[in-house]
Amino acid sequence: MAAILKYLKEDVRAGEVYLKKIENEKYAERFKKSISRAEKVFHFVMFSERYNMDTKPYTPV
Repeated sequence: MAAILKYLKEDVRAGEVYLKKIENEKYAERFKKSISRAEKVFHFVMFSERYNMDTKPYTPV
């Protein structure tokens, strides 16, 4: 996660505003949960493609 924050800080102008927003602890927790969900979906899709499984579109809970 540190790499993501570093990228947002250094390479993305819009990231400055977003970083200020997630300095608030409530928004930081939302950000972490969002990243966690995205990682789970990514790993599922990569696993499915690797083993040629039929994948259904992801529907958020």
